[in-house]
Amino acid sequence: IGNVHLIQDSTDLRARQATQFLDREELLFEGAVEIADGVDTLNARTVTYGSRTRVGRAEGDVRLADDEAELFSNSVTHFRSEGRAEFDEPVRLVERDGSAVLTSERGRYLSGTKEAFFRDNVRLVDSLSVLTSERGRYGTEDKRADFSGNVRLRHRQSTRVEADSLTHFRTTEVSGARGDGLGERGGGRRDDEDAEPDTTRRTLL
Repeated sequence: IGNVHLIQDSTDLRARQATQFLDREELLFEGAVEIADGVDTLNARTVTYGSRTRVGRAEGDVRLADDEAELFSNSVTHFRSEGRAEFDEPVRLVERDGSAVLTSERGRYLSGTKEAFFRDNVRLVDSLSVLTSERGRYGTEDKRADFSGNVRLRHRQSTRVEADSLTHFRTTEVSGARGDGLGERGGGRRDDEDAEPDTTRRTLL
């Protein structure tokens, strides 16, 4: 089928071509695929969708967006019933207002709670800082980052924090660190030998 335009309930789908595989209960959409469901939109070159499982596999120039953020990757598996997207290739999340960019080698995004759970070379960048770690959770609504594993926070004004885990609130510029680590500003260094939580305003470290 060519020049496809399907509307079902709140879902609006467009593609240049569609092929149905009855034996596998699958639909293959090809060419400038766009699937819109309310504020959620998925764009890709191809999408394979299981009509029984309600699971879609999108590949090629993937863009997944809602009202808070856009996510870009080469592929994604989308579990429609759960509102869950699994990225097994490098993924980039860009907030709609352009205030922050989150990247990693793989991750998960939950559209219902507006949360990203990324792992492997996680990096959160905004206009004031760069936050890196092995694993991280970031909420695009609450602007809260919960990072763990070799966490490093670098501020534009030469502030630096290293810790086992760290919670950072972007709207208030307050960070709380746990575990062995250090804080440094302008050449000064503070080693944290105790594992007690250290909550501080970043600009005062």
